[in-house]
Amino acid sequence: MRFNTRVLLAALVLTLLLGAAAGCSTSSLRIGWREFGGRDRTRAEYVTFDGMRTETVKVQAGQTIELSCEVTVDKGVLRAEFLAPDGEQVWSETFEEDRNAFVSTRAEESGRYILRLQGDRTGGSFDVVWDIS
Repeated sequence: MRFNTRVLLAALVLTLLLGAAAGCSTSSLRIGWREFGGRDRTRAEYVTFDGMRTETVKVQAGQTIELSCEVTVDKGVLRAEFLAPDGEQVWSETFEEDRNAFVSTRAEESGRYILRLQGDRTGGSFDVVWDIS
């Protein structure tokens, strides 16, 4: 009976350690996070954001994609990028201070484009709106 208890305890500890290690690779810290959004917009306010937020946008080849960003940075850095379905970077911007950005581009291929927002110990807010036509 004593052997089974030790095996069970060892298995439990191993499971907890593996779970903690797996969680470290995809962790995201969001303190004071308030998110708002819709079909063509993502907005958030936060005290601290350290991690990644993604949105998927379905686009047909030949359509025009317009992205408008309004970013407030109280601390840290916020990076924004827009990726084509093949993973190629269409647009990228790094925000280290309050700033607006706008980009308009024509889709080269059909598929799901990805808007990726990455916080690096940042505080503030972002408001990203997209229009596909």
